[in-house]
Order: sequence, then C-alpha cells, then structure tokens
Amino acid sequence: MMNDINVELLAPAGSYDSLRAAINAGADAVYIGGSRFGARAFADNLDTEKMTDAINFVHLHGKKLFLTVNTLLKNKELSEQLYDDILPLYKSGLDAVIVQDMGVFRFFKNNFPGLDIHASTQMTITGVNGARFLKEHGATRVVTARELSLKELREIHENVDVEIESFIHGALCYCYSGQCLLSSMIGGRSGNRGRCAQPCRLPYDFSYKNISNTDNEKYILSPKDLCTIKLLPDIIEAGVYSLKIEGRMKSPEYVAGVVEIYRKYIDLYLKDGKEAYKVTEKDYGKLTSLYSRSGFTEGYYKEQNGRHMISLKKPSYQSTDETRAESLREKYIKKDKKIPVILNASIKKEQPISITLIQDDISISVSGEIPQLSENRPATKESVTKQLSKFGNTPFEAEKIDIILDDGLFIPVKSLNELRRQATECLIEKITYKSKRSDVNSPVCEKRINNTPAKDFNIVCSVDTMEQFYVAANHDKVKRICISEEFLNNFEIMQAVDSLKESGKSVFINMPYIFRNTGFKSIKNADGYVVRNLDELGFINNLNVENVHIHGDFQLYAMNDNAKAFFCENSVEKTTAPIELNSRELSTRNNKNDMIIVYGFMPLMISSNCAKKTMGQCNHTIDSYSLKDRYKNIFRIKTCCKYCYNVLYNCKPLSLLKYPDEIRKMGFSDIKLNFTFENASETADILDRFSKVFLENRKDIEDISDFTRGHYNRKVD
Repeated sequence: MMNDINVELLAPAGSYDSLRAAINAGADAVYIGGSRFGARAFADNLDTEKMTDAINFVHLHGKKLFLTVNTLLKNKELSEQLYDDILPLYKSGLDAVIVQDMGVFRFFKNNFPGLDIHASTQMTITGVNGARFLKEHGATRVVTARELSLKELREIHENVDVEIESFIHGALCYCYSGQCLLSSMIGGRSGNRGRCAQPCRLPYDFSYKNISNTDNEKYILSPKDLCTIKLLPDIIEAGVYSLKIEGRMKSPEYVAGVVEIYRKYIDLYLKDGKEAYKVTEKDYGKLTSLYSRSGFTEGYYKEQNGRHMISLKKPSYQSTDETRAESLREKYIKKDKKIPVILNASIKKEQPISITLIQDDISISVSGEIPQLSENRPATKESVTKQLSKFGNTPFEAEKIDIILDDGLFIPVKSLNELRRQATECLIEKITYKSKRSDVNSPVCEKRINNTPAKDFNIVCSVDTMEQFYVAANHDKVKRICISEEFLNNFEIMQAVDSLKESGKSVFINMPYIFRNTGFKSIKNADGYVVRNLDELGFINNLNVENVHIHGDFQLYAMNDNAKAFFCENSVEKTTAPIELNSRELSTRNNKNDMIIVYGFMPLMISSNCAKKTMGQCNHTIDSYSLKDRYKNIFRIKTCCKYCYNVLYNCKPLSLLKYPDEIRKMGFSDIKLNFTFENASETADILDRFSKVFLENRKDIEDISDFTRGHYNRKVD
C-alpha cells in the first residue's frame, strides 16, 4: 500500500445528474458551472438553489465541489453580479472556485478570503515562474496547461509548494487554453467567455510552398481525445495531485463510465505500485466505447507534438452503446451511493428511547417516548433491528446496528420510524453544517475611475522583422518600438537596441507568447519588456533588475478594472486593452496610461502542435504557411521554432484608423501598431496613415484595404 501518495480524481459535471453519477462512480471531487461565468456556457449549468443542493450532496459523501468561474468578466459583471452569485454558495460551503481572470482572482481574495482559488488552465501556466507567482498571491492550486510534459510537471512540483491539477482524459484543444480567439473573431463566440464554436474541428486546406494536404487530411487542427489511463503512475509520480477528466458537455453515462475506470486503476496503483500496474484491453476498450474522437492520444506528457495526435480525417465519433449506457444508469444514476453509518439504540424501562447515528467522526442522538410494558407481544432485538435498518430514500445505510433492549417492552413501529427520521435529518444537518460559513463581509467596492481624454497620442510599434524595425526607427513620430524576441536572434535584437541609444526612442522586448523552460535570456540595455502571460510576469519580477519597465500585451487579460489594478500592483506600468471589448465597453474601462491596438494581423491561436510538422515539413526554421477555411479565408501561420509553437493570425488586419476621436475620449495614451507580415514599404505606408490621422488630426486619409474592425463595433458573446 502506497500510503505516502495522495491523489484526487476530479470529474466534470454539466448537470446535476452528472454530478451524482460522478460521486456514485467514485470521484473525489467535481467541478461544475453556475448559471453564469463558466467556460461551458451551453452545459446544463445549475441555478443557485440547485447548486446549494449539489454542495450539500457532495459534502454528505465526504467529497468536494469546485465552481468554474473561468471566463473573462466585464466591469459590469464583476461589480454588479458576481458577489450576489457567489455569496449563497460561499455560505453553503463551496470548496473552491476555478478562475481565469486575475480581476476575478483579486475579487475573491478581497471578498471571500476563506475560499480556495484554483488557477484555471485558461491562465496558460507552463512553468515554475507562473505557479510560484500564483502561489504567492494566494492560489491554492494550479491547473496546468495541457501541453506540459512529465518533466515540466515534476519541475513545478519540486520547486513550488502548490497543488497541481492536470487533465488526464477527454477532449484536447488545438490551441493553448486561454490563447484562442479564433471562434471569437470569426464567429463572435468567445472561448474566453465559455462559448467556443470549435472552429478547430472544421476542415482546412494546408499550403506550404508547393505542398498541400489531400482530401483525407483536411482536419488538420482537430486533435484526438486524450486518454492517459496507461500513463497514470507516471503522471502521479511527476507530482500531479488532482487528476482531471474533461467533459462538462458530456452525458451522465459518459461521466460515470470514465470515472469508474480511472477510479479502479488509481486504486490499483495506490495499492500495488507502478511495477504491478497494467491496464487490460477490456477496460481500455470500455473507455473507447464511451466516447472517442478518431481514437485516443496520450497527449503531450511524453512528446511536444506529433501527427498521430491529430484526427486528419473527418473525426469518427464513437459514443456509448445503449447496453453499456443502461448498465451505467442502473449502477450510478438511477440510485445514489449510500453512506454507511453505525446505529446504536437504547430501549430501557422507564427511560426514553434513544437512537444514536455515527458517521465517521460525527455522531448525533435523539430521544423519544418511554416504552410501555407488554405481556403479550414484547419487542425483540430482531424486530427492532429490522425496523431501524429501513433507511429508505435517505442517503444512509446501516453497516452496523447495536441494540440494547430490556425484556417485556412494547414499542410502536411509528415511534421507531419517527426517531430514525429525526436522527437522519439531524445527521444530514450536522454533516453539511461543518462546511458552512458565516464569516461574510460587505462587498469590497472598487472606486470607479472616469477616463480623462488624452491630450496627445504616443505611437508604439511592435515589429517581427528587422526591416520593420528600421522603418519604425527612422520614423520621427514613433516613440516606442517593441521587438518580437521569438522571431529574431539575440544578436539582431542587441544591434537594434544599441542603434537607438541616442534616438530618444525606447525599446521594449516582446516576450514569447508561450514561456516554457527554453532558456529565455534578458536583453542588455532594453528599456523594458512586454509580457504576455503570468509565467513571464513572475520571471521578470524575479530578475530584480533596476529601471526595467514592464508593459502587458493584450494576452495579459485586463478585461476589467480589477484585473488592471492587480497588474498595476505587480509592476505592470501599462496594460493593453483586450481586443474582445467593443467601443462602448472600452469606454467604461479604466484606460489611464494604457495602450490600444489600432492596427495589425491579430494572433488568434497559439499552438504547441504544428501543422507544418503534421504534414511532414518540419525543418526547425522560422517560417510561415497558410490554412484556408470553407469560406476561402486564408489564415497565415508563423512557426516559432525557438520555442516550438505556432501563431495563427487573422485573415484580415485590424484597423481602427477612423476612430481617433473616440479613442482619445476613452483616455488611451498609446496607440499600438502590430507589424507581422508587412514589408518595408507596407510598414512605412501604414505608419504614415496612422500618424497623420491620430497625431495630425487629418480627415482625408483613406483606410487600408480589406480590413476588419474586430470587436470594436460588435459585441462578443
């Protein structure tokens, strides 16, 4: 018996029936969404009353319930809705919240200090720096990015005293969770708001040089489902505490079936160890028969990416057959798992009848009437035991009954039933009461900051190539240049930084979109860094370098004022307005000292998998290829081989050239132009247009051709 290892099997619940199925099948905890703010908006999420019932149900069974609040919230949602939604659940004993938005994180720390906070996989935590940063700010658990290897998980475990939760089964996103805007930008349904339309599951035409995919290889962004049942010992020994199953959109039968198999093998491993661990083909087949998308993959635990992870052909979905489904319903859904109790009864002459129920370390006692003497039909231990053992529809069953009974007593059946009912109700109340809370304060209200119109704009350029850099460096209106470190070598960057020492322009380094253990080194003489995730913020804060400025890119999501306040409290001098807010929502955000992107091909997906490698074309060279969707839109992708990820960009560039007056009123001090694929002449032309409109107030400048306004004039769901 491996007594020194403790793990949790965490199951999804998209409905109350799924929650019951998960607990009945052996889950240690469930995660579920409320009526708002969860990353599965289309699940059968629970209202407040049903959520309270769910909390009581899992606590009766000695298990835990975590609430998903893992979306980005707007100011109004955070200030007017979240507190009232959470308060009754907090009082009822909610065990933890799963959070993506650092504004929400800060909100919970300020308003519900007794509540555990789990950092969602939507935060894209990939290493020690991010995990330590979150631990220092109060996170009790980090849900890691799905792309992490066993080695990376072990490194977090050995260096940060925080619980690690990782996915072990279910659907895989092609993109790093929290870094996908594809559904949002092409269809208005945001993954960051729980409404992803899954465009990655659609067919695409691949094009690289003269190479394309065949008709049988169109589903190039659609990963197979994850199944790690054979890797469980390795995952547990890497330091993962919570083993998470994906599937809040799946049926109760699916949840029960997957939990049943993983429960069996976790227990086998804990009992017999790794050497004796072996998964039978029959049990593996049961997982396959429940649901799979063109078979299974073991994900990223042992490899960075690969063709075999991807469906390629149109996914063939295998779902639970009816015979298996009915078996699971009978076993785990139609009836609930009973909680064993010990029942002691004392029935003595001239004393009230007394019943005691004991469940683990909790006991309650109730007393009734004094029994009468009986000469003809005295009660027997057998008859009393039989009657008291009838717990019926209650959550309990008696594993042991001890009766003390004097001879010659008459006991009405009605009296025994009433006492058992009272005892059962008292025990339920006592078990659930111990997790309830009363330490509730009035909500902490953040001071609303009104935007002051900007007097002047600063032009900020983000560049991916040296020719773009030199155009920006020679433009007299550009105040700051942000160099993308992942697409250039350090010698080029240092040359660029040194060339601007006497120019009066500042130079910042765009840090990678994904920050894994790949040897990033700070750049000497740079004025600052643009961080894109919490791993980088933790890394830069730990450098302890004087006079280095930190700015946040739009991926360091500051959707609400609370999030901006958090980042400002942690060394971020400027944040970038999220591109999923429209103009009305931007106008209600605190934009003081901040940046807004007014031009650029926006990154819509950051992926560890590489379609170029999937098609057998990996040459470890910074390059680009394209994907064409059903509507003939062409999305260009850059390969970032320094850090082994891909960046998929929108098919059209964003342009807010016609809104200088609105943006000025919003209070933004900096307008930012992101250059990606543009050559020198295109860069110069775009810079000239925006400088004339925003700095010279020219009204006669034509917009660029074939552009998008993004979400500026439309609401995102």
